[in-house]
Amino acid sequence: MWHDRTLEAVGSTPIGSTNFIKGLDRPTPKGSITQFDALVDLYNTKFATPAKTIMDKLTAAKKLTDQPFDAKIKWTYYELWHHEGRRARHGAAMSGPDYAWWHGMYDVAKVFYTEFILNPASKVKRRLYLKTTLRGET
Repeated sequence: MWHDRTLEAVGSTPIGSTNFIKGLDRPTPKGSITQFDALVDLYNTKFATPAKTIMDKLTAAKKLTDQPFDAKIKWTYYELWHHEGRRARHGAAMSGPDYAWWHGMYDVAKVFYTEFILNPASKVKRRLYLKTTLRGET
C-alpha cells in the first residue's frame, strides 16, 4: 500500500522533469525516497527486528510481564522506536541528514548497544541477540 502511494507521488513536475516528485512546493529529488527507504530498512533490519525478537522471547520465557513499562528494558525498547528511531526516520523523510544520522541513527545505535544489549542485567538479551541476529537462529 505505501509502495503504491510512493509510486503515485513520483512523477514529473509541471516543468516536465522526471527526476523530482510531483505535487510539492519545492523540487524534491526522487533519490530522497530511496534514501528514506534505505534508512528505514537499515533501522528495521539492524535494530527494530532484533529488539522485537528479544522482547518477544523474554516475554515468552516469563522474564518480562505483559504489563507495559514495568521494567527498564521496556522503556528502553520504547525509546528506540519512539524517540531515537522516530527522529531518525523523520529526519530521513524530510531530507535532514543531521537528524537522520547524528540525532537519529547514532542515538539509536548508542541506546541499542549500551542500554538495551549491554545492560548489566542483560546476559539473556545478549545471548538472544547473538543467536537471532549474528547467527540467524530463531
